[in-house]
Amino acid sequence: GLIHATKPLHTDNFKRDFQNLIDNDVKIVRGPSFEDYGTVAVFEDLYGNLWDLIEPKQALAKPPATPAF
Repeated sequence: GLIHATKPLHTDNFKRDFQNLIDNDVKIVRGPSFEDYGTVAVFEDLYGNLWDLIEPKQALAKPPATPAF
């Protein structure tokens, strides 16, 4: 079924932070998955709270080049 995390945790480096969760034996509930809005995984903290680890697509895209004047 659908899992709803109640707490978003935004990152600019999903791969690094997801690996940190794995390395620290954090329970991964779902993901990672690639959604329209970015990359997301749901994890559970020690108290049973669900969190979304999210790297928004804006963080994935290169910023536009600044024109030189």
